Amino acid sequence: MAAVLLDGLMSGVVVIPAAIVGAVIGGEDLADLLALGSLALFWGFQWLMIASRGQTLGKRWCGIRIVGPHGAPAGFVRGVLLRSWVMQVLTWIP
Repeated sequence: MAAVLLDGLMSGVVVIPAAIVGAVIGGEDLADLLALGSLALFWGFQWLMIASRGQTLGKRWCGIRIVGPHGAPAGFVRGVLLRSWVMQVLTWIP
């Protein structure tokens, strides 16, 4: 749970400054675009870390990782697709 909270806090640290800079420079549309772009880059990096190392930054700081059945990193399908994307979609079901 601590790793998920750390990842969530880091995404806010990335998105909020980008949105503020966008709002100051170009208004609401640019703020939305920069916030979405920075969030996409952040989570793209996190998913790359999960696929290659089995860890997000939060998991790394907490000393945990996602592994396959033989201790190898989880890979893209098990780590990102099943654990991140499918689980997120399941939270949308009422």
